[in-house]
Amino acid sequence: MRNERLTLDDVHAALRAAGCLHTHEVQLATIETNGQITVVPRQRPSSVQLAPDDGI
Repeated sequence: MRNERLTLDDVHAALRAAGCLHTHEVQLATIETNGQITVVPRQRPSSVQLAPDDGI
């Protein structure tokens, strides 16, 4: 990060902008050629879908 002149605050701001509050929620973070940080969040577990009650 030092070579790219990024601070930890810069990284945390990019994570928050992507909807990630914690680093464990991030699958990948990349510094683009224009200096922007692209964040790919991890897949969140989908909620369990229950089948409608068939009266059984």
